[in-house]
Amino acid sequence: MYATTRIIGAHIMGVAKESVSTPSSSLPIRNMLRIVAVEPNHDPNREFIVLQNRGFLTVQLRGHALMDEDTAMGEAERMFPLIDDVRIPSSAYVLVASGAGANGWAKCSDGSIVYQVFLNRRASAWHHSCGAIYLLSPTHTKRPFAGVPDLSPAAF
Repeated sequence: MYATTRIIGAHIMGVAKESVSTPSSSLPIRNMLRIVAVEPNHDPNREFIVLQNRGFLTVQLRGHALMDEDTAMGEAERMFPLIDDVRIPSSAYVLVASGAGANGWAKCSDGSIVYQVFLNRRASAWHHSCGAIYLLSPTHTKRPFAGVPDLSPAAF
């Protein structure tokens, strides 16, 4: 199960800035990983999305996924799971690049740290997207407990 954050891009100086619609709930938002920039490009080596951990606690990257509005409406199949088992510290960035490269930590010129994720695509992932880009986040994790029977539907 995923919780979604809807991002509506407005291009300002070549990078789409965020406009986030959040659920109207009295429950605290546990996951603070947010999309802060989108740079679509026909060249996958120049196309990227920037995420930032805006919370006070570290966030597990694994389990998150990116998809566009066309995929949400069933018109395309552009969903990209983020599978790296890495924890993102508070205020740190994640650069999700469409092109080729090796995933890992890097330091920006201003001294901030960024975790780089490369989708290793030969074609653009977001250039043809017409609507919003969604960051899906896990709402729970399944952890087996010793001595407790598995009550999931697959167990029956």
